[in-house]
Amino acid sequence: MSVENKTRVPNFSKSETELLTSLVRQYSHILENKKSDMTNNQLKEQTWSKLAKEFNSLSSFVFRSDKTLRAKYDNIKKRAKTKYSTFRRSLYGTGGGPSAEINFSQEEEVVMELSGTSVMGLPSRNDCDEIVITKETKEKYAETSQDTALPAKNNQNILIDEKIIESETPKSSNFLLKRKISTPLTKKNPEVFNKTMNNYSALANKKIKLLDAQIDNLNKKQEQEVKEHELRCTLLQLEIDIKKKVLDSFN
Repeated sequence: MSVENKTRVPNFSKSETELLTSLVRQYSHILENKKSDMTNNQLKEQTWSKLAKEFNSLSSFVFRSDKTLRAKYDNIKKRAKTKYSTFRRSLYGTGGGPSAEINFSQEEEVVMELSGTSVMGLPSRNDCDEIVITKETKEKYAETSQDTALPAKNNQNILIDEKIIESETPKSSNFLLKRKISTPLTKKNPEVFNKTMNNYSALANKKIKLLDAQIDNLNKKQEQEVKEHELRCTLLQLEIDIKKKVLDSFN
């Protein structure tokens, strides 16, 4: 059984990773769509192919296929999810001490911003240690307090500090999504982003010109080879004619 040898390509550089996340941001409304039916899956595959073409036209490193780019993006997402899970476990863990300090890379922060709940999960509406008292509970508590109230003369030295929270639904833990993890999830400076894209565009134009020049040289070389072939054929025909005349002279 023959085994196909695969050449290992170099790892992604920092500039390649930044370019990948910036392109994914442009198509995030398709690539991060939670629908997984046939139509959306085909659209995602087409979008990844389109993204790969744009990536290779802007990158001056090595060729990256759409499968390679997709696997790289999934690895970044998986790494960010693992870090965030570690952070949440340390946040709610027992035993005292500060929570673990997790540092997220720039591309991981972008992925968390684009992926949302697929990385950080859905917030639990009941994940809270605070006691919540609804309006009905408050009314029942007030009636019970009136029935069992102590006489005023025996209750002068008793201080009551009650905090009743009115709520129709349990408190949501959305504060986790707003909590600062390492650095704020801010978007890139548009001027810096545009400057970077312009540099990539200029580099892509230079690559296109170089490819055009190489194609032109190949065409010229091919034309020259055709002419040389025609000359060889003509020379061979002349040699054949001369040999025929020599043979005819002997006959």
